[in-house]
Amino acid sequence: MKDNLIKKIYEQGYPDEKTAPLVSLEEFFEGNDDEGSIGCNLMDHPGIYWPFSERVYILSNANPEEIEEWVGILGPDEIEEGYMFGNPPIAPELYPNHKVFGVWWD
Repeated sequence: MKDNLIKKIYEQGYPDEKTAPLVSLEEFFEGNDDEGSIGCNLMDHPGIYWPFSERVYILSNANPEEIEEWVGILGPDEIEEGYMFGNPPIAPELYPNHKVFGVWWD
């Protein structure tokens, strides 16, 4: 699973493309056993994960306050609207009234 994840990341032109690679929730978390892959800045870590990400995107029709509530346990530094480095070529089309929220850790 990890090899497939890494392959998908590089197939998107990483690290040369201006946009960041995009993978699904399942691709990132299934089979992941690396505690440092997300939330590595937390003293009380919520569990085990893998390849590191400093940003998670949530596509939702929720409001920013709801997003903050959902991810609060991970202690993000910032939650902002939109893709940080522009729309990734494989980004899914948004449903009506949905937005992209970027959850970021420094």
